[in-house]
Formats: sequence, C-alpha cells, structure tokens
Amino acid sequence: MIVTVKMEYLALRKNGIYAYKRRVPVDVQLAYGGDFFTASLKTRDKELALVRYAEPHAKVEAKIAALRKKSPNKIRYEKTKAELVEAGFMASGDGSYVPATFEENEKRALAQARHLHDVAKAMSKEAIKGQSWNSGGKFDRTVEAHFKGIEEPKITLRAALKDYLKANEHRDTYDRLKHHGESRSRASVY
Repeated sequence: MIVTVKMEYLALRKNGIYAYKRRVPVDVQLAYGGDFFTASLKTRDKELALVRYAEPHAKVEAKIAALRKKSPNKIRYEKTKAELVEAGFMASGDGSYVPATFEENEKRALAQARHLHDVAKAMSKEAIKGQSWNSGGKFDRTVEAHFKGIEEPKITLRAALKDYLKANEHRDTYDRLKHHGESRSRASVY
C-alpha cells in the first residue's frame, strides 16, 4: 500500500536541499515585513524533509496567529517609528512625531525632504508605482509621517478590558467581570 502525503509548503531548491516555503497571508504581510516564510530543512532526503516539515510549519502557524492578534494601526505605527528612528528623525523613546514646517524649522524641513528623496531613490520605479496609498509601503509611511506626523494609536476600551481580564485571570473577579461584560453586550440599548 502506498500512502501519499501532500506537503503544501515543501519546496526543493536548485541546490537539491528541501525547504519550507509559504506565502505570507495578505493580512499579515505588513506586520511580517515580507512575502514569504522560508526555512531550510537542511536535507536532500525527501523522507527526512517530511519528518522535519512539522517543526517550521507549527512555528509559522503560531507566528501567523500572533501577527493576526496585533492591531493594523499599531503595526503601521511601529514600522513607521522604526524607520524614523533609523533615519535619525525620532528618538526611540518618543511616542509621537510632529513634522517640521519651513516657517518653524527650515533645517529640519529640508532634512525631511532629503530623507524622502533618499527613500524614493532607493526604491525602484516599479515598486513605487505598485504601491497604493493604503498599501502600507515604506515610501507611503515615510511620506505620511513627514507631512502628517505620527502618533501612537489609542487603545480601544474592548482591547483594554481584554488585556485586563487576561492579566487578572487568576483572580476570582475574572469570572464576575467576564460575566458582567457578556451580560452587558447582550442587553439591548434604547
């Protein structure tokens, strides 16, 4: 009897080594920062590759689940902040960034314009054309930050309650608060 197992993300590289290769789901690409999850299985033997396949697959599934729990606004903020910190426009401890105008600070405004030019120059014309304003690309985030500024996203009441309940699961109030929250959500408001 022959058993066939389909390993959807198993890839054979040109050098004969098997790898785990999976396209990153669109909803987590910004958070992950790339298009593919890849991991070498470090073997040329197909049976051994099938055995080693489970570990990276479990890690990727866990990573996707963790990335999906993050707020898209928070992810965009963190990426933009990291880019501004790297470029020297923002200190890592700062929570927000206010762009400079020529009237307020001509030197800083010119530095921002040079930074935008450098970012655009580093990207290919095709990459810039391929990005829509909402795509969350580095160029888009940088332009938006230099013209509108950035501010850490506010936490929603639902997220704050969820974090509080998770942190206090061990307390006897957890069940009471959870029940209270559920009963309030079922109540009709007139």
